[in-house]
Amino acid sequence: SLVGIPIGTYILLLISADALRVLISLTLITFSILMLLGYQHTFKSERLASVIAGLVSGVLKTSTGMSGPPVALFLVHQGWQRDAMRATVGAYFLLINILGLVSFLVGGVTGTSTFGYILLFVPLLPLGFYAAKKASPQISPSLFRKIAITLVIATSLLIIGDALRKALG
Repeated sequence: SLVGIPIGTYILLLISADALRVLISLTLITFSILMLLGYQHTFKSERLASVIAGLVSGVLKTSTGMSGPPVALFLVHQGWQRDAMRATVGAYFLLINILGLVSFLVGGVTGTSTFGYILLFVPLLPLGFYAAKKASPQISPSLFRKIAITLVIATSLLIIGDALRKALG
């Protein structure tokens, strides 16, 4: 992700973020539907696959704001258990969001007012972790997998809808 973050910031300065979001969303929906239909590919070299997922996630973080799907789909494909997946994703997103914000500041994409919005939501993080910890034992691994994939599809559809709204309105 560290390598991908500045690349994504640069891409954002060159290409329409909405066009990128739609393209990435359509790709993610396609792969997610295949996964819901039962297709699963476990990568033999998890380390190499995680580097690629992290790079793509870093690029997408700063170019489209969609850093989550590559990591979530990678972990689901690898068959990670929900507790390990939840802990890894939580730590990963905290780090990538901080680094992405720094990259935006250095690249001149955003100003310091963004920090004010972040500070408004930081107190909600422990609440989210607590809710996930309490709900997690109630959800079977297969349902967790379906929820994770469905969230990727739902997020992608929302992003496409937002891009269409901007283009038409």
